[in-house]
Amino acid sequence: MRPEDRPGLVEVYEARARTAAGLMRRNAAYWRRRTRDRRGRTVRVVAEDRGRIAGYALASVENGVASVRQVVWRPEHDATDLGERLLREVLRRAGRRNPCAVDATEMAGSPLLPLLRSVLGHEEPALSVFMAGPVDPRALLRDAVRVVGRRVGRAVRLRVGARSAVAGTGPVAATVTLDANVLLGLLLGIRDVRRDLRRGGVRVAPRTRGALDAVHAAFPPRRFWIADAW
Repeated sequence: MRPEDRPGLVEVYEARARTAAGLMRRNAAYWRRRTRDRRGRTVRVVAEDRGRIAGYALASVENGVASVRQVVWRPEHDATDLGERLLREVLRRAGRRNPCAVDATEMAGSPLLPLLRSVLGHEEPALSVFMAGPVDPRALLRDAVRVVGRRVGRAVRLRVGARSAVAGTGPVAATVTLDANVLLGLLLGIRDVRRDLRRGGVRVAPRTRGALDAVHAAFPPRRFWIADAW
């Protein structure tokens, strides 16, 4: 991408904004900042059609993390593979394949978003962000007892801070110690109990095969992920 390409990028973006809901108006200061960004490593790709800029892609690599910032093309190229080719090329130049962070807030109205599945595949997201926390740990523990009690064959004691409660019936197979935020994430299925066991976010006593099996049954892997931020 050359400095003289900036007006062409603006034309492409404004052409898309006229036909899409969600794209924001960008002023000259935004375009100067976006095309001169020197933080980390910026990757810029421009596609031309008969000497005219038909689309572009912007990505960045910072601290080892690659993020796709924008992939936009003129509406008249919607019936072609231009968008997919731009995305594949910017990913290649950024040195990343699957998975990849995508800054959807930069291009909420871009037709790129439906293409992500075809290019990135069906892999599990690398990171889920859930910005929430329990306001009443006692109520959370009551709910956890009800949910976990339906899953386990042997009873499990849940310990959150100074509070504890038993989920299930019969002899207690394991005591699980964790904080309220970790428990919330496990109940929602946005945390992996095996990963938390390795990292120390979840502690189990006794540390036997039977106890670990009971904990795995209490917090099974889920088939969905929640990614949210504001």
